[in-house]
Amino acid sequence: MDEKNRFSNFDLQQVAQLPAEIAVFAEQQSTDIFNTANFWGNPNFPENYIPELIEIYYGNTIRSNGSDICILNGQLKDYQIHNFDSNIQSIAVQIDGRWAYIEVEGREILNKLSGVVLPDVVVEPSTLFNSVFKDENKVSHPRDRKISSPRKVSSISINIHPEFNQVEASQKFPEFNTSVESWQQELDALEQKLQQQQKIIYALNIQQAGEVTLNLCFDIGNMKQKFEQQKEKIELLKQGLEIIINCPSYTLKNSQLQNWVVSVEKKVKKTAKNSYDQTKAILTPKIETLKLQLEVQVKELKTKLKQQLKKLENGNEITN
Repeated sequence: MDEKNRFSNFDLQQVAQLPAEIAVFAEQQSTDIFNTANFWGNPNFPENYIPELIEIYYGNTIRSNGSDICILNGQLKDYQIHNFDSNIQSIAVQIDGRWAYIEVEGREILNKLSGVVLPDVVVEPSTLFNSVFKDENKVSHPRDRKISSPRKVSSISINIHPEFNQVEASQKFPEFNTSVESWQQELDALEQKLQQQQKIIYALNIQQAGEVTLNLCFDIGNMKQKFEQQKEKIELLKQGLEIIINCPSYTLKNSQLQNWVVSVEKKVKKTAKNSYDQTKAILTPKIETLKLQLEVQVKELKTKLKQQLKKLENGNEITN
């Protein structure tokens, strides 16, 4: 499809009204230029405007699951795991459904930030945990990050003066109770079950019916499966947090926005580092302990099975 045919006549007319030094980017950065054109004539936000929803997009494309950074009422609600280098081609900021700032190849081409009061952002560990598990494929294979539909906002797809619906935005981000503590509780519960099972194995004698041993084998199999799932998730969590900690910083032309984004990223990295350290100090040793307990139980149960089989063989020999 011809590039121009992807956009409406209205879009093309809007671009034609842009200054030549901005319109020249349309061929390489068409999405950002068309968004700039659609919002070029919009007034700035009112003085001391406090945003409800702020979304930041790095690069000229958008994943189907949203922006790179999403902040709702001063709280980080979503953070995309990525491995872009710091030399990205464009950065765009959307505030309450309106494009407020767009920068292309280090040049500021749209700035409607005047009057906006950028909030002091709160970053909860649970948000980063959810980002890691939501972007599991990016964590497991960070270099295979796939990008889908372009970040196109045309005159047809968006209301130029949208009314932001806070209820809809809140429903977009369900609350999760994810923390190192919650993982520790799950591992503690698994350890308690293993301890109870261990008592049964110790009490088991070769005179008991084989059905008891078979049930124990089944239970240990289930425990091992749960353990492996927990272990895999915790390793994934550590990998994801490491990616966040080592994520490169981005330089913006606008100093107000640059300072604010840097402050947000610093909080994100600090929260990720604290969670990573907690995970290594609390969850990793617990995983090793559970692994040893499972190995001991499997070994002891195998011994019990051999004893029962030998007893059965001896019994058959006497019968014959």
